[in-house]
Amino acid sequence: LQPQPKQAHRQPIHDTIKVSLQRVENLVEMIGELVIVESMVVNAPEIQGLGSRRVQNYLNQLTKITRDLQEVGMRMRMVPVRGIFLKMARLVRDLAKRNGKQINFVQSGEATEMDRSMVELIDGPLLHLIRNAVDHGIESSEERQTHNKPASGTIRLSAYHQGGKIVIEVADDGRGLSRERILAEAQAHGSIGDVSELSDNDIFNLIFLSGLSTTEQVSQISGRGVGMDVVKRTIESMQGRVLVLSEATKGTTFKLVLPLTLAIIDGMLVSCGKEQYI
Repeated sequence: LQPQPKQAHRQPIHDTIKVSLQRVENLVEMIGELVIVESMVVNAPEIQGLGSRRVQNYLNQLTKITRDLQEVGMRMRMVPVRGIFLKMARLVRDLAKRNGKQINFVQSGEATEMDRSMVELIDGPLLHLIRNAVDHGIESSEERQTHNKPASGTIRLSAYHQGGKIVIEVADDGRGLSRERILAEAQAHGSIGDVSELSDNDIFNLIFLSGLSTTEQVSQISGRGVGMDVVKRTIESMQGRVLVLSEATKGTTFKLVLPLTLAIIDGMLVSCGKEQYI
């Protein structure tokens, strides 16, 4: 008998349907209202005072189902960041050619998912950070060779989950932020006084001040559009924050730390005397 040929492993086919985005938004809003009402019912003093084990089991089951429904609703809004990463790759390629620089663009985590509305909001800040990295971060090939660095610069764009948040990083191995130039511009701008107690992190955060710029000349690449103050304001409007890491001649990294979604955000109830805060 001849051995039977092995059947190729077939991936299951998942059926999909087209649903209006407005209907999905309405469903997620209703789930959010359900989560709030469920929390109000479970934590109501009248319910807590019953002391019935059966009632508590029912409430625990209700909480589990509500949380599972919340998770399903959140995932319906999630889309991978692959589309915006591909857009940034084309941008780096075009800007490097226009600027006469050799730049390698490396991306990772493009399958990471985040809320659809947040993907649209993150487009502007990422565009500005990438433009700055190409125009001001990466040096010319001649300048890089004087610092014993490869002639080609590298820009890394990555996304990953960390502690219930999504982190998007824009990193380059360029010249880094100039501590002295930032301080000089901030003092000329009248934004700071005594600088003796400022840490490097405090100084790097000065680049987010409105109207402050450390560029010696405005270029067609990064001298237009939003500034770093708008980048920070946009990220903070999404309940996120921007972290800056930089080292002279080594490069700069911008970390955008964002929530997974803006649809539903959990809070912790804290009592202080007779007042309650979330």
